[in-house]
Amino acid sequence: MARLGYHLPEKQLCQVLEMVKDRGEKKVDLTDETLIDLIKQVMGGPPL
Repeated sequence: MARLGYHLPEKQLCQVLEMVKDRGEKKVDLTDETLIDLIKQVMGGPPL
């Protein structure tokens, strides 16, 4: 996460991790782009 240049508050980081976990259970490939999209969603920005 740090290498992506994001500094997330703990609450938002937990939201991202929950979304990642949900996707992981569905066997969706998690790429850097997917993580960035999730982070942007939590931060309130549009996906890439």
